[in-house]
Amino acid sequence: PTATTTPTMTPEPVPTATPAPVSVRLIVDPPAVVTIDGRPWGNSRTAGGTVQLRPGTHSFNLSLPDFPGKTLTRTVTSSTTSLSLVLEIGQLSVLADPSLTPPGGVAYLDGDALGPIPLVRRKVSAGEHELVVRWDGTKPFRKQIVVPQLPNPGLNVVAAPPND
Repeated sequence: PTATTTPTMTPEPVPTATPAPVSVRLIVDPPAVVTIDGRPWGNSRTAGGTVQLRPGTHSFNLSLPDFPGKTLTRTVTSSTTSLSLVLEIGQLSVLADPSLTPPGGVAYLDGDALGPIPLVRRKVSAGEHELVVRWDGTKPFRKQIVVPQLPNPGLNVVAAPPND
């Protein structure tokens, strides 16, 4: 006897609907150059506007002159109407005490080099930071600082090597 096999039918895959884009109002503070998911949005610095986004997680990169770019992640749902994208910017000035410091000196904020001092009204992220100033041949100046958010006045720090 020969066995007969009945062909089995595989069901056709059911297509999944792609969610429709949502009209979302972006609020950008301060006005910045914005890229959304790696694509430029707008012609230059913008305070916001309306954009069509599909529901899901999106990456927003904001950049300003003399300020490190910042990437923010936001989730859009079918009921999202607006998103706030805020850069908390402050200003920091680091000056050397000329009577106590050797020439030179480089300022670091949270381990990242800011550059040689004096630094005057350098845009940095507002909030708590560790400020370190290093000179050749001396101990570094270290201080925990809190940089206020603009439009508050910037933080001024006078640095000198410790004398211990």
